Amino acid sequence: MSRPISIPAASDQPSRLEALDGLRGLAALCVVLGHTIAVAFPILGWGPIPVGSFPGLQAAVWNSPLQIFCNGGPWVCVFFLLSGFVLSRAAEFSRADLITLSLRRYARLTVPSFFACLFALACLSLFPTSAAQIERATGHTFLAVTNGALDTGLLQFLRTTLVELYRGNVIKLDPPLWTMRVELLGSIGTYLLVRMLPRRVQVAAAALWLLLCLKIGGPTLFYAMFPIGLMFERAWRAGHLRTHSWIWLVPLAIGVALGGHPWFVPMLKPFAERFGEATVTNFVASISATGLFLTVLIGAPVQRILTSAPAQFVGRNSFALYLLHFPLLAGPFAAAWAAEAAAGKIIAWSIAGAFFVTVFAGAALFTRAIDAPLLAALHRVVLFRRRSLVAPAASQPL
Repeated sequence: MSRPISIPAASDQPSRLEALDGLRGLAALCVVLGHTIAVAFPILGWGPIPVGSFPGLQAAVWNSPLQIFCNGGPWVCVFFLLSGFVLSRAAEFSRADLITLSLRRYARLTVPSFFACLFALACLSLFPTSAAQIERATGHTFLAVTNGALDTGLLQFLRTTLVELYRGNVIKLDPPLWTMRVELLGSIGTYLLVRMLPRRVQVAAAALWLLLCLKIGGPTLFYAMFPIGLMFERAWRAGHLRTHSWIWLVPLAIGVALGGHPWFVPMLKPFAERFGEATVTNFVASISATGLFLTVLIGAPVQRILTSAPAQFVGRNSFALYLLHFPLLAGPFAAAWAAEAAAGKIIAWSIAGAFFVTVFAGAALFTRAIDAPLLAALHRVVLFRRRSLVAPAASQPL
């Protein structure tokens, strides 16, 4: 007979977790903004080129730290950091066993992605030539990644959404889903580390995981975000990360400087030639994301912003925003922007406004109808219970 499981004490600093929800929303919003800019604001998406309205304003942003809001790389790494932080706590204090946690994580990622791919199928079927129209109008092939997305039958669709999603292949129906492989494998790795190793050696094991990712380089660097997230969680819960009146400005400056306009790229050319461009790019994005994440953990002013009602709304709907924006972008709104581009007027600000209203409304509906009920249902699923669970002291915030 299993022993009773003690329940962790309630957090005495809940605003910290709410701030991370807001950070998740900000990350999703910046990814959406980056992809939108790549289609509709060519100068911001691709550097100075002779197309687009207000080219001077676009070029000014391109050459400023504001570029951090157009660069999706660091914000994707923030997602992985958040997962490492949150899932390490879930693995430690959940009643569910390791198998249940892993299956629940698979379902949590797969079910919303499945419905997002259905939505993408509808969008691209209604506007099958949008990508080609944008390419002809602007000369950019950003949306060409969706070419061939409609060449799928029922079995191929199921194989794509249930299996191929986690093989690292490009999902043409919804290309941002490339992150699902990293999310699933990184999550399971976090569960294994926390559940299989004594707590006293978990940080050391996370450090070894991090060093291994750095050694391999390339896309593997994305997996390094999970152990960093775990180490941040351990440090935060132990009280080593405290808010300060100005120290948070240091990681913020690092995050913005490395994630904004790449003024330092020429200096990195020797490293790119030696280690590969993907390794250097991902390393810079990882450092930027780490700085941004640490800013939220220790910056009280930033926490207040991210716990505001608008930030929390975006945070609640962040996963849906991430899943739905590309199908809308590559389908109906690409067609509208292509029509404007053909007339020499890219971009129509009214179309951009309509896009963001639509994607937020769709995300809120998706969260309410699919994501929130799924999360509630998964939390009730426990195949096997853990034999024991030691709760932290009441003074330790969760």
